Amino acid sequence: MRIAFVTPEYPNCGPSFGIGAYVARLAQDFTDHGHAVLVIVVSASGWWVGHSDHVQRIRPLHCPGVLRPWMSQGWVTRTLDELAPDIVEIPNWGGLGAFLPKQWPLVTRLSTSIQQMAVENTISRHLRHRHARLECASVKRADVVIANSHTIALACAPLYRRMADYIIPHAFSLPTEPTIPQGNDVLFVGRLEHRKGIDVLLRAWPIVSSAFPQATLHVVGLDRHHLANKLPPALTARVRLHGHLEPDQLNALRNKTSIQVIPSRFESFGLTVIEAFAHGQVVVAADCPGLVETVNNAGFTYPVEDPQALAQALLHTLKDSELRQTCRQLGKIELNTRFAPKICREATLAAYQDARIRARRPITALTPN
Repeated sequence: MRIAFVTPEYPNCGPSFGIGAYVARLAQDFTDHGHAVLVIVVSASGWWVGHSDHVQRIRPLHCPGVLRPWMSQGWVTRTLDELAPDIVEIPNWGGLGAFLPKQWPLVTRLSTSIQQMAVENTISRHLRHRHARLECASVKRADVVIANSHTIALACAPLYRRMADYIIPHAFSLPTEPTIPQGNDVLFVGRLEHRKGIDVLLRAWPIVSSAFPQATLHVVGLDRHHLANKLPPALTARVRLHGHLEPDQLNALRNKTSIQVIPSRFESFGLTVIEAFAHGQVVVAADCPGLVETVNNAGFTYPVEDPQALAQALLHTLKDSELRQTCRQLGKIELNTRFAPKICREATLAAYQDARIRARRPITALTPN
């Protein structure tokens, strides 16, 4: 099958987070199993095109995110025409499918909507409204909609006035040489923004640090200098801000941190949860629905936005080495039963085939009650 991924982010094409990570893994998995894959990236640093393992920048282009779907539609359409794909997949984020012609079967995979992000000022509110309209247009044009969790399917239904057709969790494979992280250090990976709950974690960490003074909190994410200016002096020796790390650097850090903490206020899916499972880390996560659905019984959850409860969960995990070993085993079971690449690949191929059938007839959007 000839598969085209159109994405607003991808590794080595500017800032890349959850969307870039899952698109890259899915593209590589399809390539490894004999499918022809083309990746088209419309990012903050320009237009990129290539195959699953390597893309190159075709044109530098710096413009606001809400203008990218309109400015890139001609180039994306011409590129897809040259490939003549059997299927085109695009995430809702970025609204890149809003202006694409209905020449190819189109699949949209849902992630956190712009409407579920915090609004900081009047300009952000205005841009978010326009961005949300582009997302809605992308989802409306899709022949098939895939959600990565029941949580995001239910959350997006009233926003897009359409239910997801398939629930397909993201996948992550176990390393060929798995390791057991050593020490009492804790890792946070994510955007340093309100939704990710970094402020809750920093309020909880002094409690943890007073009981475990040898423990260090490692924070991986962009805009570390802005966060450094907000750190109380008492925390500077117990918190290490790494900024952005390349995959090899992040994996090396995971081998030194036994716990992955995920204090998010909202997540469509716990991508960092399954990454932690794969690297033998114990997960301590907020009990927002998307994380609870991903963690299942293989980690610890605490009431969202409660720094005292977060601190106690971290202390409980740090004190019990046998419990950490049990969680590592449960995490491996979750990976092999729910998040295995083969499961994701086969379910996605079935959704693609469905989209090719539906593309030959009109779609009736579902209106939630």
